[in-house]
Amino acid sequence: MTSVIPNSRIVTYAKIQNLLRHIDRQRQAAAAAAEPGAPEPFDNAGLTCVSSDGPLTVLCEANSEVCYFHGGLIFLTSNEDFNRFANGPNPAEYGRPSPSRRDRKLSVMEVEFVLGIASVLDPLAYWVILGSDLVLFVDRYKKKLKKWTVEILSLLLTQRLLKKHAGDFYRKVSALLTEGAWSKLSEAVPTNDAFIARFAGHLLGTYGSMEAMEKALDARWHTSLNILHSLAFLVNMSPKDGLTADKLQGRADMLWGSFKKLGVHLTKNEVEAFFREIELQPHEIKKAIEILGKAFESKNPYQNSVIYPEADSR
Repeated sequence: MTSVIPNSRIVTYAKIQNLLRHIDRQRQAAAAAAEPGAPEPFDNAGLTCVSSDGPLTVLCEANSEVCYFHGGLIFLTSNEDFNRFANGPNPAEYGRPSPSRRDRKLSVMEVEFVLGIASVLDPLAYWVILGSDLVLFVDRYKKKLKKWTVEILSLLLTQRLLKKHAGDFYRKVSALLTEGAWSKLSEAVPTNDAFIARFAGHLLGTYGSMEAMEKALDARWHTSLNILHSLAFLVNMSPKDGLTADKLQGRADMLWGSFKKLGVHLTKNEVEAFFREIELQPHEIKKAIEILGKAFESKNPYQNSVIYPEADSR
């Protein structure tokens, strides 16, 4: 497919990955220089023009180029060619900004979501998901995107709390938390809305459908919560209680049995080491349980049966 703008080229997922890396470096440089009012790659996101071949929507601008969506595909063209298209004297040939849609702005989150999808799929594959009208696609997924960003953020924060405060334990269970589409990428995602939205798009593109993505998020939540509740008896232990040899053995057996069900084999020495490590950070386990419980509240099987003390603000 060709675009109505001359010299445009269809963007592959590899090119979008390079574009996103460039945008991230551009943002970092602007933040380091503390430049107020510096141009943002998504300042014109959502600007929509009409032509005889349908609407064209700007996604972002970077490196003297405009990235835009048209007819189900994503293109790159030079700023000069795009401005000639948008402001040219012959609307029949080049099109004009649409009076009815020119004020429609996609948020940074929405654009990052779209680019996240396209960053893992070939053009014809992301066309199946995005369709031919980007505004309609974004409107259809708006509520889901808000829900997914909350859920993904809670899973990432839980993963990082365990890694930071229970490192030995995290390394043992990390295969359960970083497999598949998450892999090492999940550990590199900054915890702000725009990057989380991009990661949500990455996951949707990888899983291929909304249903498959929600199923994968639910499975990850269930695994994470099972891991945390396997440790929960340590969280509520009082220092005054003390642990007799029998109590220690009983709790070791509970921990061993819980993780055996998850496919993780623990040795006696590992169980004792985890006890010592986690007893030093009970607050962090509480916090992780609260984060997951609130994000997936409607699905939390523990919310009415087990109550954990509120974590303080440390």
